[in-house]
Amino acid sequence: MGPRKGLRTVPMAACGTSPRVSTISPGCCKPSSSVHPSKHAWGAAASGLIPRLPPLRPDHFVIVLFLPSCLLASGFMLHLARVIGRATGSVKRGACALGVVACFLGIWGALETRNIVNWGTQIADETDMLAVAWIQANTPPDARFWMNTAPWQGRIYRPVDGASWIPALTGRWTLLPSIHYGAGGQDVISGINAYAEPASRLKTCTSEFWRLVEDAKITHIYVKAGQGSLGPSALAKCQQGPDGLRPVLLHSAGGVQIYGLLPGGKADPSIDG
Repeated sequence: MGPRKGLRTVPMAACGTSPRVSTISPGCCKPSSSVHPSKHAWGAAASGLIPRLPPLRPDHFVIVLFLPSCLLASGFMLHLARVIGRATGSVKRGACALGVVACFLGIWGALETRNIVNWGTQIADETDMLAVAWIQANTPPDARFWMNTAPWQGRIYRPVDGASWIPALTGRWTLLPSIHYGAGGQDVISGINAYAEPASRLKTCTSEFWRLVEDAKITHIYVKAGQGSLGPSALAKCQQGPDGLRPVLLHSAGGVQIYGLLPGGKADPSIDG
């Protein structure tokens, strides 16, 4: 997905109108009764059923062309019912076949949408909000946070947990400010991606991790169990970095953990949470 997906879908969508245009008789507005089923299939596909082609965002393209796609697909089904009716010598059999297909599609659609909420997009919950409140109350205003990231659209990266709310609710800095940074210039995107890209794949406290910590002047780390590449278990095993820093657990609740990077620190048994 992304802003450069779906270019070839534009001429395909234009071609998708050809079945309808070709059925209009010159000089009148009555549709003819003969349309080859391949035209319906091509029209349905062209109207958004094959969306992942550059450079338009396919989700927007499919939303806009959902109605014509449905109309073309239903036209194809009606034509198929007529073909079955002629082949069997019974219009009723064709109608029954159409009814069976419609019922099947209806049941399939109901099953597919019974859990329509995409939980993968719900990146923050109550434990994240408690952690953000803790950050507001217990970290200095100039604190700088490491956060996990993930590829999103094109060259843009997105947050994977409630750390996305840190800048807006606390004013603290995070290595990924907002997904809207994609609206900035190439220099802005490249500068943020220099941090966001390694943060999306680093799984342990490697030398690359410590270089990023130094370059970005990271003072704290925000992680959540099961979210992102760098998890709490990996941080707990981190050895002391080149500058003598080591992650010290400061807050832990509901799978969210906040670490401070302190010289030669050891985990405090009386941590908050």
